[in-house]
Amino acid sequence: MWKLLGLRPRILIMLFLLVFITIGGALVSIWNTRMMEGILQEVVGSQLPAHQAAQELINALVMQKGYATYYLQTGDSRWLEELKKYEEAFLQWLKKARRVSESEEEREIINEIDSRYIRYSNERDHVIDLYKAGNKDTGFELHSGVREEFFYIIGLCDRNKQVY
Repeated sequence: MWKLLGLRPRILIMLFLLVFITIGGALVSIWNTRMMEGILQEVVGSQLPAHQAAQELINALVMQKGYATYYLQTGDSRWLEELKKYEEAFLQWLKKARRVSESEEEREIINEIDSRYIRYSNERDHVIDLYKAGNKDTGFELHSGVREEFFYIIGLCDRNKQVY
């Protein structure tokens, strides 16, 4: 049958098939792109806020490190104001992390971070009160325990970040 057709009909058939295959390939590519975009939006939309909250928790906590020491060294209350700023930021990110947590493991880690942070904050404030009262030796002794609690909380925040 192919031999019965002239050159012109053969070229038109070939051209039609080429256009059909090109349009079909483009439609399949568009469909595939939309499917991948939907999957990516679903993954990023649910995981990105949680991951950001976990990272910002670490950032806000790390920024608090050393302010009590700076206050001890200089006696300048500006360090305590900076500490308060980052303490508030930490608590805000902790609320957000709790809000976006999805699994039970995430919630357990966040609860432990919360309870440990309360303990850490109270102990740190006690050390600062000792420094303010002029009892620097006792404050300095307690400061190392506060530092250990700080590093434990950092470890919990890292673990929280890895859960995502």
